[in-house]
Amino acid sequence: MAKRCPCTHYLIPQGDVYSFSQDCCHSFSKRPLIGSLSTLINKVKSRGCIERLQLYLLSMHDMPSDLPDCKQLILKTNELIYLGDFPDAVLRIPSLEELEVGTTIVFKRIPPSLRAKFNRLVCEETPYWLMNPRSFVPCIVVGKGATWQHDLLSLYVPILHGLQCQGPWKRWLTEGLYDPRLFALIRDFLL
Repeated sequence: MAKRCPCTHYLIPQGDVYSFSQDCCHSFSKRPLIGSLSTLINKVKSRGCIERLQLYLLSMHDMPSDLPDCKQLILKTNELIYLGDFPDAVLRIPSLEELEVGTTIVFKRIPPSLRAKFNRLVCEETPYWLMNPRSFVPCIVVGKGATWQHDLLSLYVPILHGLQCQGPWKRWLTEGLYDPRLFALIRDFLL
């Protein structure tokens, strides 16, 4: 197994090209490397799994289709606001544990296949899949004026309790047209 590089690697736009630098130096020069985004991405990928990658894009449309394996990804853009789909390239990072996305990037939804252990991002659609009792993915998610800073499992326990005990709460949960997403809407309103 290759040793993980503990450095923070930076890819930053410089006009029509990008610069690559890192906060410590092993085999690279202390001067930033200049080149196309794809060339610099390949240079970072040659390092194997890295600890942290900070990727600044001129536009989210410049997002590479393949990203280096890293433990933490910080993604930012120069766009005033980006509203769009979650990038598939992020989902394909095998060692990703932390994802932090700039607040000018708003995803329509967070795909359930995102397996990072900590997420800080903005989305338009409430990530109901994070209420899955088996996921235990801590998130700071902002959306539609609400910020969820805790596990989104906060209503899981009362629902489970209501289903196990007799009484009006169980009757309400089990009779008629019941949709568990209603609890997420109530949570959104209360937060």
